[in-house]
Order: sequence, then C-alpha cells, then structure tokens
Amino acid sequence: MIVKIRHLLTVGTLGLLLTTSTGRAGIVIADSLDQPFAASIGLSESTWAGQAFFSGPYTALEAVHLNLYGGNNGTFSVQLWDANGSGGTPGSIVETLASGWANPSTPDTDNVVSITGLNVSMTPSTTYYVVVRPDAGSTLRWGYTDSESGTGFPSEFTFTVNSGGTWSSPDLNDPQRMRVEAVPEPSTWAIGVLAGLTLAFTRRKLTAINRRTGTQT
Repeated sequence: MIVKIRHLLTVGTLGLLLTTSTGRAGIVIADSLDQPFAASIGLSESTWAGQAFFSGPYTALEAVHLNLYGGNNGTFSVQLWDANGSGGTPGSIVETLASGWANPSTPDTDNVVSITGLNVSMTPSTTYYVVVRPDAGSTLRWGYTDSESGTGFPSEFTFTVNSGGTWSSPDLNDPQRMRVEAVPEPSTWAIGVLAGLTLAFTRRKLTAINRRTGTQT
C-alpha cells in the first residue's frame, strides 16, 4: 500500500509539473475577431496601429491573434507596449512578440495571423497595447470592426504616422480585430491541478471500495 501511495504521489507530482509548465491553455481576455469586418487601416514602416487590452488578474500573455492581410512582399513585427504615454497612448515597448514575419499577402479580409506560445510577463490590472508595425519598405492591412462588443471590449485604439513619435488620442470606436489569450500565475494553476488530482484519486478509491462491497456510485 505504501509503495502504491508513493507511486501515485510521484505520478501526481509529475502531472502537476507538466501541466503547469507546458500544458497551460490560454484564457481569452480580449476578443473582437468574432465581430464582423468593417474595413481596415493601411500600415507602413512609419504608420503603425495599436489596440489596447486589459490584463485583469492574469500575469502572462500566452497568444495574440490578429486580422492581418493584403501585405506586400515585406515583413512586419508585432510588439507589446505599455500605456504610459501621453493621454494613455503607447509609451514603451514591453516585449517584441514577433519579428521579421512575412506579410500575409492574401486578400482574404478574415485572414488571421496567430502568435502563440509567448509566456510574456504582464502586471495584473494593467492596460497594454498590441502594436503592429511593418518593417522598412513594407505595407499590410489590419482589419477593424464597427462593433465595440466582444470579450474585453470596448478597448482603445490609437495610431502613429511618425514611427511612434506621437500617437493619436485613444478612441473606443472601430476597434482593430484581435484576440488575446493569457494565463494566471503558476501557483493558481498548481492549486487547480492539485485539486483535480485529489478528486481523481478520491473517486478511484471510492470506486475500489464500492466494488469490494458490491455497491454502486
């Protein structure tokens, strides 16, 4: 019995480590991708756009999905910025999420570019911007919707025409289409996984007892 218990604890601990380190599924905290496409903003090496989201209780950015299309043969980058600029505009780069990615040349206005497996640290209850910026000589389009509905919306949009020198006043209307996924701090996931393992172990023991006594669960 002692050997079995030790084995179960070892398996449970391994499962906990694997789940909290590599198996965390992102939780959608901002989503306007399911809102209808209205039009798009044309981006270039000097004209960038930023769409804000609120981190809430989450501490790690897991994935970003963007409605990008209609690019030339150039490349683009996607960055996470804080909102510490004048009037709540983008202030400083927090992290580069994608760099030198080939522009999606498709004319499909519902095309989605996904950046996953990020694990970028965030401060809870903080506003951030996802900024799309084409590289030198590059152009592409970022679709937006005329709906302010969706998880985490309304959320502010801004743009710059001088490579981030100044930004437009943040506006809640016509948000860029994007989906943001995040995960809570590791300890929160650990508690949830441990609770699940405990429940599974308890049910297994009850099933074994009931089989011996001839009762049903």
